[in-house]
Amino acid sequence: MIKGEAVFKGEVDVKYLFKKGEDTDVLTVVFSGFSTEGKPPLYNYIRTLEGFTCNTLFILDDFGCRGSYYLCKQRDFSIERSVISLIHTIAKEHSVKKIISCGSSKGGYASLYYSLKYGFDAAICWSPQYYLGDYLISTKNKNMNEVGEFMAGGCFQDDKLYLNSILRDIIVNSAHTPELYIHLGEGEIHYTHHVKPMIEDLKNSNRQYELDLGPYNSHSDVAKFFPEFLRKNIARILNSPYVIFEEQTNSDMTKGDSYLFRVNKDQDGDIYAWYIYKDGEIIERKMYEDSRETLVTFHEIGEYMVKAYVLNKHKRKTSLKSSYFQVKEALSVLG
Repeated sequence: MIKGEAVFKGEVDVKYLFKKGEDTDVLTVVFSGFSTEGKPPLYNYIRTLEGFTCNTLFILDDFGCRGSYYLCKQRDFSIERSVISLIHTIAKEHSVKKIISCGSSKGGYASLYYSLKYGFDAAICWSPQYYLGDYLISTKNKNMNEVGEFMAGGCFQDDKLYLNSILRDIIVNSAHTPELYIHLGEGEIHYTHHVKPMIEDLKNSNRQYELDLGPYNSHSDVAKFFPEFLRKNIARILNSPYVIFEEQTNSDMTKGDSYLFRVNKDQDGDIYAWYIYKDGEIIERKMYEDSRETLVTFHEIGEYMVKAYVLNKHKRKTSLKSSYFQVKEALSVLG
């Protein structure tokens, strides 16, 4: 069990991580995608979301050989019932008024499904599957076939059609209308075979959505493109600042060097604070002011990180860490 992990005792046990935020009336629920084949299931986007002030619930899908889309085993939905019971329990304990779900690929599917079925306020997803039967049972990947068989009870045509219908039935029949934000690469096979037909069903069901297409073709590019799409839309929903580093050191520094760190300007009226870390300890605080940049001089060797805080006129706050980098002794110059 990893640090902070807990187990919810529902019809089935559900493992999760919960990060309590300053704004306790908002809960972001993160559903995980598939882990690398042969690796254990993982929690996704922990660092991506750590700078926001909302509560965050990360749920593990460790059911079956590689996961269950947080849904079912052999068409029994005790997994889903346990997961939604966990979400409702956390929401009640913290007086949550708004729930946002998010995830990529398998997690993107789950974020759409739960938001539409249970009336969450928004779903932010990347490259979700839509026709699960086609994706899981038609594949030549044995592990994917096993996921399909675990969920539907078999790998026959009837099982394929059953899995294909799960999310579509929710889109067509649910009375809930969450905000839907969908991103993927315009050249991805998922766009042609999954998202385009899903968009048609959303349109036919008079559902509002935002579709963002990126300039890439590979489903494996999630780590490059989705984190910023996720952060940007979380910020928009929360009315919080959206923060990125415009300039950030990508290499080690030398003792005595200075470096200018700068974040973007998101909204008029934003103010900025900076924390400078050395070897995991705060060595300098620069409190809120109008300037969106800070010059840091490195007087000692060690491992450094800079953290920016942005506070907007609505009193909503977001923080963002730089990458870690080393400050080394200057090389001596021989005369």
